[in-house]
Amino acid sequence: MIRAALLAAALTLPLSVQAQDGADLLYSMMPAPLDGWTSAQSPDAEGMADMFGGLVAVQDYTGPGASFLLTYMADNNMANGMARQFDRPDQLEGLGEVTEIDGFLFLQQDDTVTGAVGALLIQSSGTFDATPVYDHLRTLDLSEIADMMQ
Repeated sequence: MIRAALLAAALTLPLSVQAQDGADLLYSMMPAPLDGWTSAQSPDAEGMADMFGGLVAVQDYTGPGASFLLTYMADNNMANGMARQFDRPDQLEGLGEVTEIDGFLFLQQDDTVTGAVGALLIQSSGTFDATPVYDHLRTLDLSEIADMMQ
């Protein structure tokens, strides 16, 4: 809905402006830092967007004794392919620890948590116990984000 309106309006804009508007939309969906945490946009997003195409937003979260990068990716072949895997929980079995948040599945493998919310691929990495990542994600209305990303 919002995504469709944004994309339709963006079609008349130069590609660099379209990409920035899309990235701004993704950043607006990032969780606010929890108490005791800080967050800042990471410069990694531009390089990832150049490499993979589509829309990319990367936010760096730092808190008590932990830090992680939270990456949102949409509208590229890698994100679309990985997101489809989360439609079938049986495909995730045996790959790592699966956690459900608001009806959406997230897979933890070593120091990475990956999930899909609609067409949005969400991935975190860093030095962490996954709890802070999940705590941040639980502050979001993932169903609303999924609706926006259809």
